Amino acid sequence: MDHLSNYPKEDEKAQPIWRDRSVTLLTTLLLEMGHSLGYAFDQVHIKRGICYPEAHGTLEQELTILRRALIRVLIGELTLK
Repeated sequence: MDHLSNYPKEDEKAQPIWRDRSVTLLTTLLLEMGHSLGYAFDQVHIKRGICYPEAHGTLEQELTILRRALIRVLIGELTLK
């Protein structure tokens, strides 16, 4: 929860690092959950087997860009051409 609530909104260079750490933490969580349920998955299987379509990530990035731009327009920092 600590990691998820500390997304580096203003630091674009830190965002890929944050995303990589998110994958690592999710992998660890799923691995522990799987072991507690009796599954014998390893980290590689979980990391490569997670189905997260690329379009979902692209959509999230585009929506973030649009929201930021709209906010800048609404507060007067940016004008439309």
